[in-house]
Parts: sequence; C-alpha cells; structure tokens
Amino acid sequence: MVATMQLPIKAAFAAAVLGMACVPAYARTLQIVGTAGYLSEWEIKASAGEAAEGDMRGPISWKHTGLCAVSGPVEKSGDITLKISGWGPFTKVDATMSFDKSQCTYSGSLSGQTRGVMDCSDAKGIPITLTIK
Repeated sequence: MVATMQLPIKAAFAAAVLGMACVPAYARTLQIVGTAGYLSEWEIKASAGEAAEGDMRGPISWKHTGLCAVSGPVEKSGDITLKISGWGPFTKVDATMSFDKSQCTYSGSLSGQTRGVMDCSDAKGIPITLTIK
C-alpha cells in the first residue's frame, strides 16, 4: 500500500518540477551611466535588456557637457550592445555603441565600474568610464 501511494506523489512532484522549468524567466535590464572623451565631456546614459544570443541591447544617449556649443548641448542617440562573460573578478564586458554614422567598441574587465579606452570609427583611444547596474 505504501508503494502505491508513493507513485502519485512522485508523479505530482515530477509534474511540479517540469512545470517550473517551463515558466519563462523574467528578463533583467541593466542601467548604464558613464562618461567618455578626453575631458570626460560626454555624459552617457543607456539601458540594455536581454536579447538573442545572450547579448544585452538597448538605447543609448550621449550628451555633450562641454561649454563649446552655442545653441545648447549636443545630444546623440543610438544603440548599445553588451556581451558580458566570465564570472566574479574575471567578468569581462564587450560593448558596441552605435549612433549617427559612427560606431565605438570597448572591451574591459567589469566589477560594477569599468574604465579604459574605446575605439570609434573616426577616432581611437578615447577614454571611457561606465558603471553598469
């Protein structure tokens, strides 16, 4: 009698586990802020959600915070694609930022904040700092 009662319990448990495996995971969204430029004259704001192939994608905006614009700050918008790989202190981020007719790429280690240089289609070695939450 005990053996016959265990079978429905095992079947119910297996159904529950399979049901949990079929529940879609909620996509996470990363918030990205930072600065770019030789004088940190560009303010960067972006958000990226999970996309195909494990990449994170979303909109990005660049705002020039320097004093050279007579008619107000120059603003650019575009897209960002992030690929985050590794684990713990070995986490790496690869970012591609596209706006207007330019594209910039950056690769570096990530632990909340990443700092280094990016290469753009019209300039190389531009300093960048990004905080990703």
